Amino acid sequence: GCWPCAEQMDRWALEFAERAAFICVGCAGSSLASTFVRDLKLKHTSVTYCAESDMPSWGQLGCGGFIVLDGAGKVAHAKTSAFMQVRDLAFRHVEALVGALCAGAAVPRVAPGVFVVLHGLSSAELNGAKGIVVEKEGPNGRCGVQLLAGGRSLAVKPANLRALDDDGNELDDETDREHEHGHRESTLAEEVEV
Repeated sequence: GCWPCAEQMDRWALEFAERAAFICVGCAGSSLASTFVRDLKLKHTSVTYCAESDMPSWGQLGCGGFIVLDGAGKVAHAKTSAFMQVRDLAFRHVEALVGALCAGAAVPRVAPGVFVVLHGLSSAELNGAKGIVVEKEGPNGRCGVQLLAGGRSLAVKPANLRALDDDGNELDDETDREHEHGHRESTLAEEVEV
């Protein structure tokens, strides 16, 4: 779990050099942090640790999700998709967030690796269906979504997607703002391309 995430952070630190910093925070004390330094030989990522009593209450680290801060040190996203749940889509989630922040854009409300529920669609049978975002919003203004039931792939406008929390509950706009500072509201129409 932790090793792929730490190694990915080192690749990001190189890719986003001088635009973003990546810090690997060990949550199991100094021993694990020392192991990270010794075994991973991270070249571009800072490594530190925190005591369990100092663990942030607003997010998880590494394999359970990443915490993304903006340039002012404020939480831009408290907990990204978990690597242990969605594998490489979790990395694409972070890349979408960090890419937006580096470009001075709003943090996307939905991104690869985010579980969603479809709503407001003219194809009423799809309303309420749950899926996972597999492609970020493209030039066509749509995200790639794979439905959880049946695996059907759709291209859906972000306005027709509501993010789900870890328990599968819809995040409303107020909850979204608490967890994803700086997200943008979409004003796109409600059609789906199959």
